[in-house]
Amino acid sequence: MSFFRTYKKSELKSVHGAEPGEQRWPFVQVGLPTPIYLMQLERAVEEDATIDYEILTADLAELVNFSEGRYPPLRLVSVDLLISIPPVSRRTFHALREVWVPPQGGAYRFIVDDQVTLDFNPLQNRFDPDALQCIFRAPAA
Repeated sequence: MSFFRTYKKSELKSVHGAEPGEQRWPFVQVGLPTPIYLMQLERAVEEDATIDYEILTADLAELVNFSEGRYPPLRLVSVDLLISIPPVSRRTFHALREVWVPPQGGAYRFIVDDQVTLDFNPLQNRFDPDALQCIFRAPAA
């Protein structure tokens, strides 16, 4: 089972059609081409048992916090990326291996499952590729 956390200000409320006791996940409208991260997390509940979670976020800072272990006992296991990059008008889904950001923010570099590098620069500013720092690295499979 997957759990997707949403922010109250972005939820579109709709209770129509809900059955008694049924929980409906809200729909969230996200503008293009904002990258969306699907983070797979796990939490140990017993010596040999874990609970898996999936959290959907568009906030890179939240990904950084999970990658640095700031929300124990949750541990970041892997990250997927949902993004739309011109000239592609539809979103594509990628398993992320590495995420890179410059020290002062602005542009991101994603190294995805097929070893393709995606650069996302929403501010359209110049950035030095040598200044990029890895904030998330997927564990070796």
